[in-house]
Amino acid sequence: VGLGEGLKANTTLTTVHLENNQIGNAGAGGLGLGLKANSALTTLHLGNNEISDAGAVGLGESLAANAALTELDIQNNSGIGKVGLGAMRAQAHGRKYCYYSPTFAFKSCVIPCSLR
Repeated sequence: VGLGEGLKANTTLTTVHLENNQIGNAGAGGLGLGLKANSALTTLHLGNNEISDAGAVGLGESLAANAALTELDIQNNSGIGKVGLGAMRAQAHGRKYCYYSPTFAFKSCVIPCSLR
């Protein structure tokens, strides 16, 4: 949640890599809250952070309020399923994200957010 507070105040960082940090759903929710108020960040990498559908829904909600973020890397968060992906796609508005799960057929690293 502290990272989310930092994102709210951020006016200079454009890219943040937070891969492999065990952020989980609570951390993803906090980052989502920070993203709602952030207008500088364009790229956020959250690969391999134990995020599931609940965290992805929170991130998806932030995409509706954040027009600056153009790329969100969520690959190797195997708990993100159809519910989480659906929530993110609903708010993506043509932006890109990166996702891989052995359960689903999404294996390209950067996939347009439109439904396939």
